Amino acid sequence: MKDKKDIKMKTDIVIIGCGGSGLPAALTAHEKGSKVLVLEKRGVVGGNALMAEGFFAAESPAQKRLLIDAKKDDLFKTALDYAHYKIDPRILRAFINRSGDTMRWIEEKGIRFNRIALFIPTRSPWSGISSKVMAERLLRSLKGNARKKAFQYSVRQVPKRY
Repeated sequence: MKDKKDIKMKTDIVIIGCGGSGLPAALTAHEKGSKVLVLEKRGVVGGNALMAEGFFAAESPAQKRLLIDAKKDDLFKTALDYAHYKIDPRILRAFINRSGDTMRWIEEKGIRFNRIALFIPTRSPWSGISSKVMAERLLRSLKGNARKKAFQYSVRQVPKRY
């Protein structure tokens, strides 16, 4: 087996994983002035987001624009019920409260949400994007933004601890 050559790099932030969380984290850190390196162990960018079935948000600009009523408090209660109250309510509340901002940020990166379907049609107001195509478009947009912003990402890399 051929040994891979160790490469030492100087950076402010190293993000492990180049998927639906790693790419947005890297873009945000870069926009705030940090030198960023993203490492992905797979041969492609996308991570588990490549298997995503949808996107969730509450009170997002897209939902308001499309006249969809997705109130944070209603979604919080529905989610607690759905999880039989076996979920940390503080984490759930933070997730729901920031979800609309996340959707706004994504739209600023070039993805426009023109159609929003209900995740569970009989349990309104669960709403979001329920399409694998949307997840792929989002990753493509984030990857393009990464290239434009000129931060580094590398696939098939496993970091070592020094």
